[in-house]
Amino acid sequence: MKRPTLLLVLSLCLPVTLHADDASKQAKVRELFALLHVEHISDQIRSSVMSQTAAIPKQLFGPEISPENKAKFDVLQEKILQTVDAQVGWRVLEPQYVKLYTDTYSEEEINGIVAFYKTPAGAAMIAKSPELSTKSIQLVQSKMAAVQPQLKQMVEDFVRDTKPASTPTAPAATPATPPSKPK
Repeated sequence: MKRPTLLLVLSLCLPVTLHADDASKQAKVRELFALLHVEHISDQIRSSVMSQTAAIPKQLFGPEISPENKAKFDVLQEKILQTVDAQVGWRVLEPQYVKLYTDTYSEEEINGIVAFYKTPAGAAMIAKSPELSTKSIQLVQSKMAAVQPQLKQMVEDFVRDTKPASTPTAPAATPATPPSKPK
């Protein structure tokens, strides 16, 4: 009788323990996010949208925009930003990012990652990563720009050398012969 009772008590405590472990892991992930400044992703998206939409008035109205149209555009831009924030704002993304990280890393791995980013080398990596990413992107873009003419020429040569498949022509229709008259 004691054994079933013990199993029942243990089974009731297990979800609480698992929940506590999950909460601990989520807290560690949030600590990692704070170290990495992950919330800036939403800020970068917002800035990108702002810069992309900033050109709209000139495209629509030319270099001179009336105060009335400027005010209307400002309202539009705010609506656009609210829509973007509703989909990719940090308040929306953060729980999903936490889930991605907790599903991907064990708590031990998260602890190790956090410990690394707290070291001088980890702090240097955090500080220098944006510049490194920018330079990496520039490097790849310059290499692609250099190879672009070659790729274009290859495609043009292929199109020139490749003849379109000819469509089979239907046999010429022969006029139907009238039925012969009975004799």
